[in-house]
Amino acid sequence: MVTASFARREPIQVTGPFADEATKIINSMKMNKAKPTALSA
Repeated sequence: MVTASFARREPIQVTGPFADEATKIINSMKMNKAKPTALSA
């Protein structure tokens, strides 16, 4: 569901023990989406 929401560019509500890390990763992906990164490789 998170991937689908991200693909549709809708707000993502992340809950659970990994919420903070997931938010950091998503924000990092958004900031670096124009650059090749390890996450996009």
